Amino acid sequence: IRMRELEGDFARVVEEKIAVRSQVSRPPSWLHRFLRHIGRFQPTEYVLFPIIVQNKVVSIFYGDNAVEQAPLRDLTYLEIFMNQAGFALENALLNKRLDQATFQ
Repeated sequence: IRMRELEGDFARVVEEKIAVRSQVSRPPSWLHRFLRHIGRFQPTEYVLFPIIVQNKVVSIFYGDNAVEQAPLRDLTYLEIFMNQAGFALENALLNKRLDQATFQ
């Protein structure tokens, strides 16, 4: 989904370019609106990973434990995958620019 205004941890992820993992006892209003929008149950924990291309956050991956309510496990490999996704997007963008460039 495309968000008009970033709030809470979404804004933090974009501003600081860091992943955020948080436990939820009572969802803040921004998270409640987001969950209602995407049609999810109330999680007890969630994670946000930035996908960074050319030093800008172009996308945010959201994951939670809303279905099973079990604590999220070690997410190191998922974080590495998200970093690699950013590198792949950046590489694709650079290759596209090179293809469009004319060398004389």
